[in-house]
Amino acid sequence: MATLLDTGLIGFLLPLFVFLFIFVVIYALLGKTELFGKKQAALNFLAAICVAAVAVFAGNLIKIVGSITPWIVFIILVLVMIFGMYRFFGVEDKEIWSTFGGPNVITVIILIVVLIGLITVFESQLSPFGPTTAAEGTSAKNVRSEVINTLIHPRLLGALFILLVSAFTVKLLSDRLES
Repeated sequence: MATLLDTGLIGFLLPLFVFLFIFVVIYALLGKTELFGKKQAALNFLAAICVAAVAVFAGNLIKIVGSITPWIVFIILVLVMIFGMYRFFGVEDKEIWSTFGGPNVITVIILIVVLIGLITVFESQLSPFGPTTAAEGTSAKNVRSEVINTLIHPRLLGALFILLVSAFTVKLLSDRLES
């Protein structure tokens, strides 16, 4: 039975979407940079088709683009909504960018998303734990579970709590000394 949220068709068509995405990005970059010279649209088109075709046959690239693209689209949608909200109140684009630290901050966020996508795709090949299966009553060790165990360890949480308390204490003391 087909449902509205069935992702089987999307998974089946993912290579086509990746091909189109890479083709459009490469064609736009070649057109913008004029790498092959001015008015070389046919050569740009052919080069973009070739790069996209090779990219589709590289198996892990489909997984990388498939895991990264939804998050980048989400970041872009959030940025559009934030810019729309600020523009509704009459704030100029330069002021909005200065509020968020400029385009460099967005670039760093996108690079972090790309890094996380690369880690999730290549985790099974680079993991020091190897492919393990969980036995009855035990949990399998993998990179993700060990990172979560580290982040929720009582020593780390205690250190973060002490850092937060000391930061607020220094802020309150410095505010009182100024007045």
